[in-house]
Amino acid sequence: HAPCETIYVMAGTYYNEKFGSGQNHYKAVVNLSGVTDGLTIKAYPGDDRPKLKFDGPGGIICNSASPCANLDISGLEIEGPNAEISYQEAIDNRNSLTTLIKYTARGVAVWKGDHITLSDMVVHHCPGSGMRVNKGDYISITDSVVYDNTWWSPRAESAIVLAESLAVDSATNTIKMTIARNEVYGNINKIPYYNPNYDWDYSPIGGLDCGSVAACDPAAPEYANTLTQCPWQCRYGKATQNYIIDGMGVYVTRNKDTYLHGQMALEDNVCHGNGINGLVFHRTDRGYVRRNIVHSNGVVPVLEIPEPVVEDWHASAAGKSRQRYSGLVLNNAEGVKLWSNNVAARYDDDYAFKQEDDSGIPTPVEAGGNNKACKGLVQMDPSNIVATEQDLSVCGVPN
Repeated sequence: HAPCETIYVMAGTYYNEKFGSGQNHYKAVVNLSGVTDGLTIKAYPGDDRPKLKFDGPGGIICNSASPCANLDISGLEIEGPNAEISYQEAIDNRNSLTTLIKYTARGVAVWKGDHITLSDMVVHHCPGSGMRVNKGDYISITDSVVYDNTWWSPRAESAIVLAESLAVDSATNTIKMTIARNEVYGNINKIPYYNPNYDWDYSPIGGLDCGSVAACDPAAPEYANTLTQCPWQCRYGKATQNYIIDGMGVYVTRNKDTYLHGQMALEDNVCHGNGINGLVFHRTDRGYVRRNIVHSNGVVPVLEIPEPVVEDWHASAAGKSRQRYSGLVLNNAEGVKLWSNNVAARYDDDYAFKQEDDSGIPTPVEAGGNNKACKGLVQMDPSNIVATEQDLSVCGVPN
């Protein structure tokens, strides 16, 4: 294509090469790796929304070896293969080192890039994330509907993700990363996290000395009792993980050590019916969380509370309850401004608003107010930035 070119996509369904072959392959519908010269891709005006349908690594891909930049993509539908995959298929493939790529596929996956706009997208039924950008800067994901993703991937995916971001300049007080005006729902991890690269004695959570517990060692006789004697934190990401604690709606994560210049804004999103929390600012500093409506998340079961409808995938969550948060969470986050968010947790004893920090003492919210909790507990510092609201409809809960 020519520099600064616009490609109009006509109505119709577009498939990846090798679609339907049953082969393990790496053919995305659109591969934008290395494209940096100002490309716009948009639906043809007046036509029905064009669809990208995939059974490979994803709908639109940009890899980290050949970063992309200066992209504007809008008006497309992206559909993954979730509806054609059963729970039994996905759980059977979970621990395989040769898992078919389709079980971890994402709608849009940019592994490194900057100055990228994704708007007016409909992204659904992707086994992994709906839209995700790693190692990015000047990223905008807006005005989109992202639903029924993250079901079958064992990679602890969330619906919309900005992770490990890298600033391309030194503008610190500028909002450069935006997730805004999206509706995000039905995104649930139904398969426990598995990372084949984890050593048996490693755990990224909990700070435990897993190597000192014989029941965690696959070579030890005590391993026969690993489900009862090896701490759950030490089984995180291992073949023996029999619980689900991942799977958010809107999620910015692991940016604290990599994103040193710039602000993030999560605003005006509606997040409901997702697996754990609706919106999370995780290990990320500097940003605005404002005017989001978050309700009815925490779809992953709490063991002591019977589910109204039992589903087959609940077997993968039977080893431990999810964390008792199902709303909006700030986790190891500094310099965050929290304004005018309305949140209803799934249960009265779930947290609607929660702060977490490895030290046990979270950094106070930098500024905020006019936040409302329609259902659930609140733990925020300062506490007066969140008020209780009795009318559930204020937080988007249907009558």
